[in-house]
Amino acid sequence: MRSTRRGVCTLALVAITGCVSDPGSSCRGATVRLSLDPTPPAESPLTLDPESLSAEAVVVVETAIADEHVERCVSWAPSANETGPSEGLADLGDRIEAHTDTDLVTTDGAVKTDVRFRDEDYTLTLVSESSE
Repeated sequence: MRSTRRGVCTLALVAITGCVSDPGSSCRGATVRLSLDPTPPAESPLTLDPESLSAEAVVVVETAIADEHVERCVSWAPSANETGPSEGLADLGDRIEAHTDTDLVTTDGAVKTDVRFRDEDYTLTLVSESSE
């Protein structure tokens, strides 16, 4: 029973992460790039408090500050045969949508907003590049 469960989990993981682990493969959805660049303080930034973010979202933010966080084959409203964003990107996406009054499902292009993370100010840029 245990090896069967492991086999099913492995197959499910391969099916879900196929496009992510093989960036050259064809897939539905968009390539999403998230970056945070230092900026002077803004009047009303989106506050990304590590205490209120999921652990996964904190990792996404830290990656975006250090370089760039990239996910491939992302559908913000996935159907049965599509891949949604990671938990961390989904958490951030919800906050970005609420703060900017933007619908990431229908947005193809860049969304920019000022954010504050760990008492530092950044310009957050989220770019969705459709691969369909």
